Amino acid sequence: MPQPTADELELAGAQTAINKSASWFYWIAALSVINSLVIAFGGEFSFVVGLGVTLIIDGFAYGAVAEGAPEFVRYIALGMSLAIAGGFALLAIAGRKRILSLYIFGMILYAIDALIFLAFQDWVPVGFHMFALFGLSRVISATKDYRRIENKILKSAEAPAESEEPSPAL
Repeated sequence: MPQPTADELELAGAQTAINKSASWFYWIAALSVINSLVIAFGGEFSFVVGLGVTLIIDGFAYGAVAEGAPEFVRYIALGMSLAIAGGFALLAIAGRKRILSLYIFGMILYAIDALIFLAFQDWVPVGFHMFALFGLSRVISATKDYRRIENKILKSAEAPAESEEPSPAL
């Protein structure tokens, strides 16, 4: 079995960095789901890394049911929150596949989500959103590194090996 080249190892390292950074979206989605489930079933805590938009949806539904709205309103809100969180999980996949346009769109959505917490002057989630955005942004530079290394590998594969002697004509 041939040993990987230095370029192949560097390429694998860049993909690992991409995967780690893109995983922020998985955490955001998962903790948003937990937040939504807690609210839907009457709990009173939430994770700061979760999405503000899902907290608002869930909070409105919880309040509406408390004021006499039918119970199914809570489940509709939960379904909406799950769909939004699922969208953020898909953004992690986009990052891992190096689809930067979609990934950056997700970062913009997450930055807009931070404005919800900012409007309520809830500073810890605002700070965490900024921290998470920094972590998410590392996908961009790692993807540029990946593409640079990939191009280098492709160019070296296309170039004829210098040590090869031309074969004699028969």
